[in-house]
Amino acid sequence: MRIKWIDATKGLAILCVILGHMGGINIAGISPHFVYAFHLPAFFILSGYTLKRKELDIDYINRKFDRLMNPYFLTCFAIMIMDIFNSLFIYDKRTIMDITGIVSKNIVRSFWGSGAITEFAGIETGLRIGAIWFLPAIFFAQIIVQWILNQSNSARMHWGMTGCIALVGYISSQFIWLPFSMQSAMTASLFIMAGYYSKKYDVIHKLKWKYYILAILVHCIIDF
Repeated sequence: MRIKWIDATKGLAILCVILGHMGGINIAGISPHFVYAFHLPAFFILSGYTLKRKELDIDYINRKFDRLMNPYFLTCFAIMIMDIFNSLFIYDKRTIMDITGIVSKNIVRSFWGSGAITEFAGIETGLRIGAIWFLPAIFFAQIIVQWILNQSNSARMHWGMTGCIALVGYISSQFIWLPFSMQSAMTASLFIMAGYYSKKYDVIHKLKWKYYILAILVHCIIDF
């Protein structure tokens, strides 16, 4: 059964993602980039809110892979085809070296799955996959959270393990970038766990609107 307010919130978050990627515009003198403070965290929190604790087996991983990673790889392939098309018919670069260069670069950036970081292991590549980094990130984040939930029934243990994993992901990303946005997934697991416990303790229906406004303001201030 679909929950209408969750669908509406996802729709609003999608609009915020689009707004955030409309570079060079201002609305009433305000840059739309402020949406970066909450649009993707909102997706991760909603993912946790709808997450059900299940046994982490190969069937579960396969279902999540089909739902998240297959679209990721198909989109990466479509991007590569578009780059080849542009090279052939827009930029008039048609040599074998041109095409193989495009293919190799797309394979590399699809493997790393980075939305913004282009320096890997100290080497600046200038390659990033763009907004679809979100798909592998949420795939691995959900796997991480399910693994944590399967380890213990203790909420304290859940939060402790998630916090440690998120911290390792954040710190390690300052030195090296792991494939398929793994460190983003490690950090995002904290938001997914927050969504999971929000549902478990019915936090949404217990908090008043002013607390939501305060949380948004605090998050925006921290982000900026």
